[in-house]
Amino acid sequence: KAWGVTASASPGTTLGVVKINLRDDGPDVYDTPGLLQPGALGTVLTEEELQAITPKKLDVVTLRVSEGQCVLLGGLARVEVVDAPLGAFFLTFYVAPTLTLHPTSAKNADAAFREKHAGGLLSPPFDSERVAELGDFESHTVEIDGRGFEGAAADVTLAGLGWLAVYGSGRCSLRVS
Repeated sequence: KAWGVTASASPGTTLGVVKINLRDDGPDVYDTPGLLQPGALGTVLTEEELQAITPKKLDVVTLRVSEGQCVLLGGLARVEVVDAPLGAFFLTFYVAPTLTLHPTSAKNADAAFREKHAGGLLSPPFDSERVAELGDFESHTVEIDGRGFEGAAADVTLAGLGWLAVYGSGRCSLRVS
């Protein structure tokens, strides 16, 4: 059976309501035009960068991150453990396999580091000029009460990139930018 549905790495390309019948006797799904938010990744990335962060499948990567450390998601985002009095937390990232994850010390993860390593160690973006064009990160702090390591204490959305699950004991303060 031909579905007649197309997909695009570019957000905001749905022109009208599209009804998708999953099975003859099953539910229908509706794709609707979305709203583009000013400054959202979909409005500032190039087509090549959008294709790199739009997953055909998700990579699931778990990293142990201690207080004072962070994980860079290409040159597009940063997740830092600002405070974790009882020790390290495990961060499980659900992202496109083409998005580079780089754990490092938070003090090393400044704009100069991003520009120096854009397109290599940190991609996308694919060159240092694009890092400068995209500008500084907007930061948000998330306070999490850990539930141990049996289940995630929280899921944190990384708009346009994916999400991460946070595992650990005690309180944790994350800075997401």
